[in-house]
Amino acid sequence: MKKLKIKKGYIAGLLTLFLAAAGLHVASAYATNVIDPAEPCTLTLSVPKGEEYTEELNGMELHAKIYQVATVDAAGEYSETSEFKALSLKDAVNGDVTWEEMTAKAAELASDKTPDTECTITDGTGEKELNSGIYLVVVETASTGF
Repeated sequence: MKKLKIKKGYIAGLLTLFLAAAGLHVASAYATNVIDPAEPCTLTLSVPKGEEYTEELNGMELHAKIYQVATVDAAGEYSETSEFKALSLKDAVNGDVTWEEMTAKAAELASDKTPDTECTITDGTGEKELNSGIYLVVVETASTGF
């Protein structure tokens, strides 16, 4: 009986050790990588495929206004730009506010601001090089022949 208790103790100890080692391994596997905020990113805008007006929109020249809502540092932390300080991105990240609500609020704030840059979408696609961050993209209303 005593041998069985000792074996159970060793087994429990080994399992604890394995779980601790596995926990350490998982923590390192999910560690964030360092971000280079100076590294440019490419934003690609495209007309959705398979939609009712895809063919007409692909033949048009569309204009998008782009507003930088937040910057990002090397640790991956976002900070709202001065024009969008009224937003609380942490609320969206924490799930207190939906991203749709955050986007609507950002669009409201952007309505009287000058865009940081613009992008023209021709033949259904447009690209713009940007700094790392979070951006609001507002495509101007398009009129088709319908």
